[in-house]
Amino acid sequence: MGPDDLREQLKTAYRRLLNPLIRILIRNGVTATETCELIRRVFVDAASSGEIQLPRRRQSDSRIAILTGLSRKEVYRLRHETTSTKEGANLSRVM
Repeated sequence: MGPDDLREQLKTAYRRLLNPLIRILIRNGVTATETCELIRRVFVDAASSGEIQLPRRRQSDSRIAILTGLSRKEVYRLRHETTSTKEGANLSRVM
């Protein structure tokens, strides 16, 4: 089993895990846009954790951008945004 096979298996498992969670979000008026923002934030939080950090090195926005596939500008915004801005407005078109 190569690294590509493992990635595909992880993506399949991730999809199975997300399916019921996304149904709950939809039922409660959470949009795909809000969900994408949340997922980006979780990626940045996970990449910022000490678990992935190089020993005795600060986890820079550039390194987090490389790990997550997000731009440095996006990483900076997500890491340095104030709490009040994080909550944001409800973007649902239904409500």
